[in-house]
Amino acid sequence: MRNVTRTTAFGTSGGGYPGDRLEYCLTYLNDGDGPLNGVNLTDSIPANTAVLTGAYGAGLGVQFTPASGAAVTYSSAADADAGRISQAGGLLVALGTVAQGASGTACFQVSVR
Repeated sequence: MRNVTRTTAFGTSGGGYPGDRLEYCLTYLNDGDGPLNGVNLTDSIPANTAVLTGAYGAGLGVQFTPASGAAVTYSSAADADAGRISQAGGLLVALGTVAQGASGTACFQVSVR
């Protein structure tokens, strides 16, 4: 997590004041001996925050970066792309099959209430 408003570095703890923008990122790594099928990254929205469904552009609330490629943004809505985010439903990024050794990061932002 990092406080975007106060330009703090990423860390495992932190906080903010009402109105501050926080960014949460989940990192995954398949360090097993083969591919994993049907993988989903999920997270809930932290208490006392409001999800920013347009944090990465109009209607784009999820940023996904595979270690082997460029960052992509997903719409916040439950639609045809692999990501979605909402206050009630939290974050979901459908990774599908994750190859052995593959890794990446999915990020979302919230505002402190």
